[in-house]
Amino acid sequence: MIHPSLIDSARRIKLDYTKTERELNQYMIEVAKLGEDFSTSSEQVSSLAIDIKKKKLPADKVKNELLQVLIGLEDKYKLLLDKINKINQDLENLRKQENEPYDIIKSKYPSLSDEQIKKEVLEKVNI
Repeated sequence: MIHPSLIDSARRIKLDYTKTERELNQYMIEVAKLGEDFSTSSEQVSSLAIDIKKKKLPADKVKNELLQVLIGLEDKYKLLLDKINKINQDLENLRKQENEPYDIIKSKYPSLSDEQIKKEVLEKVNI
């Protein structure tokens, strides 16, 4: 009953959501990796602290190594943050796009209840 172009819009939005969800799952793996990187960096900093106490390394060398560890972590963090911000923006856009077909369906088919709209769209989108 609902016009096929509106169903196609809903299908496209669903595919976009699925793609975004896969990206989000991938980023969750990267967040876990970043946690491991923080742990490794913490170990490196601890090692540097031991070397300082034992006076094995000059202060300038320790400072440079520490800065490299911190800069590396910051770079990874910023890269991941950019990806997360992109996902958040994509999700926000999809939320807005999701309402457009619904509003059109509601105005073109005022006799359909929300439940009927949902049922018909889901049946045709999940083919």
